[in-house]
Amino acid sequence: MTEIQPDFIDKVLYAPVCGHVCQTLTRELQIPQKCKQFFSFLIGKADFSKIVLRRKKIEVTRFSAIQPPTQCKVIQPDNSHINLDFDNGWIISLRLHTAASSMGKTTPSLKFDTQGIEIPLPTEIWTL
Repeated sequence: MTEIQPDFIDKVLYAPVCGHVCQTLTRELQIPQKCKQFFSFLIGKADFSKIVLRRKKIEVTRFSAIQPPTQCKVIQPDNSHINLDFDNGWIISLRLHTAASSMGKTTPSLKFDTQGIEIPLPTEIWTL
Protein backbone atom coordinates (compact mmCIF):
# COMPACT_ATOMS: atom_id res chain seq x y z
CA MET A 1 0.00 0.00 0.00
CA THR A 2 1.41 3.40 -0.93
CA GLU A 3 1.25 6.32 1.44
CA ILE A 4 -1.03 9.22 0.58
CA GLN A 5 0.86 12.46 0.08
CA PRO A 6 -0.02 15.30 2.52
CA ASP A 7 -0.86 17.76 -0.27
CA PHE A 8 -3.26 15.19 -1.75
CA ILE A 9 -5.23 15.08 1.51
CA ASP A 10 -5.17 18.88 1.77
CA LYS A 11 -6.31 19.55 -1.80
CA VAL A 12 -8.56 16.57 -2.57
CA LEU A 13 -10.12 15.91 0.83
CA TYR A 14 -9.91 18.96 3.12
CA ALA A 15 -10.51 21.74 0.58
CA PRO A 16 -13.81 20.42 -0.82
CA VAL A 17 -15.14 19.44 2.63
CA CYS A 18 -14.25 22.83 4.13
CA GLY A 19 -15.70 24.57 1.07
CA HIS A 20 -19.00 22.72 1.43
CA VAL A 21 -19.20 23.33 5.19
CA CYS A 22 -18.34 27.00 4.63
CA GLN A 23 -21.14 27.38 2.06
CA THR A 24 -23.64 25.60 4.31
CA LEU A 25 -22.73 27.68 7.38
CA THR A 26 -22.85 30.90 5.35
CA ARG A 27 -26.36 30.06 4.19
CA GLU A 28 -27.73 28.74 7.49
CA LEU A 29 -26.17 31.30 9.85
CA GLN A 30 -27.92 34.16 8.04
CA ILE A 31 -30.97 33.19 10.12
CA PRO A 32 -30.49 34.88 13.54
CA GLN A 33 -32.08 32.03 15.54
CA LYS A 34 -29.86 29.42 13.85
CA CYS A 35 -26.81 31.62 14.45
CA LYS A 36 -27.67 31.85 18.15
CA GLN A 37 -28.28 28.08 18.42
CA PHE A 38 -25.04 27.18 16.61
CA PHE A 39 -23.04 29.54 18.84
CA SER A 40 -24.61 27.96 21.92
CA PHE A 41 -23.75 24.50 20.55
CA LEU A 42 -20.09 25.53 20.10
CA ILE A 43 -19.54 27.12 23.51
CA GLY A 44 -21.96 25.02 25.56
CA LYS A 45 -23.60 26.14 28.76
CA ALA A 46 -21.17 28.81 29.89
CA ASP A 47 -22.40 30.01 33.27
CA PHE A 48 -19.28 30.03 35.42
CA SER A 49 -16.26 32.10 36.43
CA LYS A 50 -12.66 31.14 35.71
CA ILE A 51 -10.22 32.09 38.48
CA VAL A 52 -6.49 32.10 37.79
CA LEU A 53 -4.03 32.69 40.62
CA ARG A 54 -0.74 34.11 39.43
CA ARG A 55 2.35 35.07 41.44
CA LYS A 56 1.20 38.61 42.29
CA LYS A 57 -2.35 38.79 41.00
CA ILE A 58 -5.70 37.05 40.72
CA GLU A 59 -7.64 37.05 37.44
CA VAL A 60 -11.38 36.36 37.38
CA THR A 61 -13.03 35.90 33.97
CA ARG A 62 -16.82 35.78 33.93
CA PHE A 63 -18.46 33.38 31.47
CA SER A 64 -21.94 34.08 32.83
CA ALA A 65 -23.27 36.92 30.68
CA ILE A 66 -22.28 36.09 27.11
CA GLN A 67 -24.29 38.10 24.60
CA PRO A 68 -25.76 35.71 21.99
CA PRO A 69 -24.93 36.59 18.38
CA THR A 70 -27.43 37.21 15.60
CA GLN A 71 -25.01 37.23 12.64
CA CYS A 72 -21.85 35.41 11.65
CA LYS A 73 -19.32 35.96 8.88
CA VAL A 74 -17.89 32.63 7.68
CA ILE A 75 -14.34 32.76 6.25
CA GLN A 76 -12.20 29.96 4.81
CA PRO A 77 -8.58 31.19 5.23
CA ASP A 78 -7.08 27.97 3.85
CA ASN A 79 -8.00 24.41 2.82
CA SER A 80 -8.42 23.04 6.34
CA HIS A 81 -9.72 25.97 8.42
CA ILE A 82 -12.96 27.90 8.77
CA ASN A 83 -13.19 31.03 10.90
CA LEU A 84 -16.51 32.09 12.38
CA ASP A 85 -16.66 35.83 13.12
CA PHE A 86 -19.76 36.41 15.26
CA ASP A 87 -21.30 39.86 15.71
CA ASN A 88 -20.91 39.59 19.51
CA GLY A 89 -17.12 39.86 19.15
CA TRP A 90 -16.30 36.17 19.35
CA ILE A 91 -14.12 34.59 16.65
CA ILE A 92 -13.91 30.80 16.61
CA SER A 93 -11.60 28.78 14.37
CA LEU A 94 -12.57 25.33 13.10
CA ARG A 95 -9.70 23.07 11.98
CA LEU A 96 -10.54 20.03 9.86
CA HIS A 97 -8.29 17.00 10.23
CA THR A 98 -8.34 13.22 10.09
CA ALA A 99 -9.19 11.43 13.31
CA ALA A 100 -6.26 9.03 12.85
CA SER A 101 -2.57 9.92 12.83
CA SER A 102 -2.37 8.71 9.21
CA MET A 103 -4.96 7.75 6.63
CA GLY A 104 -5.34 4.02 6.20
CA LYS A 105 -4.65 2.97 9.81
CA THR A 106 -8.31 3.09 10.76
CA THR A 107 -11.63 3.73 9.13
CA PRO A 108 -11.24 7.15 7.52
CA SER A 109 -13.02 9.88 9.43
CA LEU A 110 -12.78 13.63 9.66
CA LYS A 111 -13.47 16.00 12.51
CA PHE A 112 -13.30 19.69 13.31
CA ASP A 113 -11.40 20.97 16.33
CA THR A 114 -12.52 24.35 17.62
CA GLN A 115 -10.41 27.08 19.17
CA GLY A 116 -11.43 30.48 20.44
CA ILE A 117 -9.45 33.22 18.69
CA GLU A 118 -11.27 36.23 20.17
CA ILE A 119 -13.23 35.69 23.38
CA PRO A 120 -14.39 39.08 24.67
CA LEU A 121 -15.23 38.41 28.29
CA PRO A 122 -15.01 40.74 31.26
CA THR A 123 -11.93 39.99 33.36
CA GLU A 124 -11.21 41.49 36.74
CA ILE A 125 -7.59 41.60 37.94
CA TRP A 126 -6.62 42.04 41.58
CA THR A 127 -3.00 42.77 42.45
CA LEU A 128 -1.73 41.03 45.57
